[in-house]
Amino acid sequence: RKILRRAIRYGKYLGFDEPFLHKISPVVVDKYSHVFPELKDKSEMVKSLIFSEEEAFYKTIHRGLDKLNEIIDKCIKDNKNIISGNDLFMLYDSLGLPIDFIQSITEDEKIKLELEGFNKLMEEQKERARLHWKTDAINIDVLKGKGLKTEYTGENIFEDTAKIIILIKDTNQTDILKSGEKGIIISEKTPFYGEKGGQVGDRGIIKIEDNIFEVTDTKIFEDVHLHIGSVKNGEIKQGKIATFIVDKFRRLSIARNHTATHLLHKALKKVLGEHVIQAGSLVGPDGFRFDFTHFKAMSKEEIIAVENEVNNAILSNFNVKISYMKKEEALKTGAVAIFEEKYGDVVRIVEVEGFSKELCGGSHVKNTGQIGLFKIISETSISAGTRRIEAITGQKVLESYRENENIVNEIAAILNVNSEKILEKTLNLNDSLKEKEKEIENLKSQILSKELDTLIQKLDNYNEIKFLIKEYNMQQNDLLMMVDMFKSRVEKGIILLLAKTKDEKVSIYCGVTKNITNIIKAKDIAGNIAKFLGGGGGGRDDFAQAGGRNPEKIDEAISYAKEFILNSISAKAV
Repeated sequence: RKILRRAIRYGKYLGFDEPFLHKISPVVVDKYSHVFPELKDKSEMVKSLIFSEEEAFYKTIHRGLDKLNEIIDKCIKDNKNIISGNDLFMLYDSLGLPIDFIQSITEDEKIKLELEGFNKLMEEQKERARLHWKTDAINIDVLKGKGLKTEYTGENIFEDTAKIIILIKDTNQTDILKSGEKGIIISEKTPFYGEKGGQVGDRGIIKIEDNIFEVTDTKIFEDVHLHIGSVKNGEIKQGKIATFIVDKFRRLSIARNHTATHLLHKALKKVLGEHVIQAGSLVGPDGFRFDFTHFKAMSKEEIIAVENEVNNAILSNFNVKISYMKKEEALKTGAVAIFEEKYGDVVRIVEVEGFSKELCGGSHVKNTGQIGLFKIISETSISAGTRRIEAITGQKVLESYRENENIVNEIAAILNVNSEKILEKTLNLNDSLKEKEKEIENLKSQILSKELDTLIQKLDNYNEIKFLIKEYNMQQNDLLMMVDMFKSRVEKGIILLLAKTKDEKVSIYCGVTKNITNIIKAKDIAGNIAKFLGGGGGGRDDFAQAGGRNPEKIDEAISYAKEFILNSISAKAV
């Protein structure tokens, strides 16, 4: 990406102001395909990916370069040869310009970068992030060096008994947790799945007779399962044998969603291409998100095709088989590994027989039919070349369907038609609304026209130039229409309209007939009045638009405008 972006920058020096590198990618494919034969098969994908990267970076360049050039010009004007750490941080953090990219530009201008200040600001930002993380983190320093390991027994069961070996309250080890107290329970073994591999941790209860600890989350520290929660009844003592009960309904919902991610991964490869690689996921009970590599937004047709692939796999009721083998052997069988994941020598393989095979340690259904239904809720970009799908399965799809059905029925009732006629009725209403809007605009135009004719008749002349300066409470389109009408109806004239906006600012519109722009220009009038009102703006000689920040000074601005216009005309006349 850095090489690509450097090439884009030099391309800009050569006059390329739009993506161009993707156009020469076929030459590279031709030159190197004898060494990398897969290039020919994926040449269109490579071309599209390069174009996507170019397009994204051009947006960054156009946004950031203007500001960088402004900073460089100020350095030169102030006779300085260094850009401050604060400015560097703003260019990098807010506008997305890479430091090496900034450096390559400033070197040509013999301007240095205050990297020490920049690095300090970067460290401060990281520290703020760390502090934010720590507020939600669990302090498990008391476990370090103890060599503990929790045996996970929950692959096929939801309830088990185990000895409680450690209790943690706040940041310290304790012998007892009393009613209402929050803490962490650690046991020799557990059926609770600890958060890892993108799958959230289990919830449930841990009980010793009538003493109940509610588990709100399960996390893993090294090889230890941390049951996080609070005592709801009685007290929990270290060393006691307890019953660990997982929320079965929640776990099964998570399992449906996790198996669905495997089906989705395979379906994306089938529909979009083998370049698709999982780039992250989060699997919970209410749905899941799935990040993957792809260079552009999915079309509506592609989303439907992926949904169909997944739902066909669900309806096929494929068995889901779990097996263990050495990593090298597993990969030889065609099992897909996730690049970011760390695997041991022996890996767990989740195979949807006849459909997909992945290395995975998470919870899964016994067969795909148990997933029920699958529906994509959204498909968005999270970074250049990475997309995100959010999806639901099972009962959540049914709930979503019923919710949409209720909305459709309510709309049908409001429109007084059957649900099948909603689209037709809506289109008819839309056409009717457009016609009414046209009628309203025509009536507005007629009213404005009559009002303007009346005003023009009463206007004073100065050196045969008529001018109208007025505050109006109108919408932008009406004000613009009034400017155009005025310019078409007077031989020589100036019109200046001011209007308060909803956000307590001032909009300024100025028109000057073209035959007097050699005497006075609209952009000069609008710019000066905007400056008087604490704002700015500009435009053409015959039309200009500007804005101000002090609506309370409109009356003063009107008086100032009259004086400015008269003085400007007088100066030219002399």
